[in-house]
Amino acid sequence: PDISFKETHMAIGAVFKQNLSPYFALTYNATFATISGNDNNFTYLAKRNLSFHTEVREASMQVEFNFLRYATGLHPKRFTPYVYTGLSIFQFAPKTWYNGEEVLLRPLSTEGQGVVDGAPSKYGRYNFAIPIGGGFKYAVARKFNFAINVGYRTTFTDYLDDVSGTYVDAKVLQKSLGRLSAVLSDRSGERDGNPIGYSGRQRGNSQNNDWYIFGGFTLTYVIEDPRCPRNF
Repeated sequence: PDISFKETHMAIGAVFKQNLSPYFALTYNATFATISGNDNNFTYLAKRNLSFHTEVREASMQVEFNFLRYATGLHPKRFTPYVYTGLSIFQFAPKTWYNGEEVLLRPLSTEGQGVVDGAPSKYGRYNFAIPIGGGFKYAVARKFNFAINVGYRTTFTDYLDDVSGTYVDAKVLQKSLGRLSAVLSDRSGERDGNPIGYSGRQRGNSQNNDWYIFGGFTLTYVIEDPRCPRNF
């Protein structure tokens, strides 16, 4: 339920924006980022001792609404607050570190996905999200616009971190998928030798899907239509 700034990472992206009017713009975005989480950042989760990281490759189409008449048309403003929403599709592949090696978690079905009777089916590597955010943009020159923004991505999956439901029988996992699957399904014993996972015990919170946040700035270059002069 909390945000750990220790898990903040750099991201980079590109955007193509079409100004439909002084108040509305349509944007096409591609973003490459890393997200991660570690139970050891939170006292009440430390015993569970799970961690993950994943690269996120996101493509999205968004609609922006400017609160002020911005940058195009007659008597525009050089600045405006704005909000946006749209639809994103992203690729992810949660991993963790074990004995100094990076391990992909999805193939291990750590909650029995697609292997154990009654468990959910195996989740895919692609999913959708709804971006909702806002910011402030400023026309720093005739050809350049600067914006700062922050936006939530509400996803349609609860397995961004490979954690969602309940523990499953480690013996069943080991028999079906091998020792590594059983070990990484319950890492609580690594702390004090007393594992807490047993079949049916809560491991995650399947009532809420995962989400992530992007925050940063953009710098865009204006490609003008010679048939429609632009004035500030």
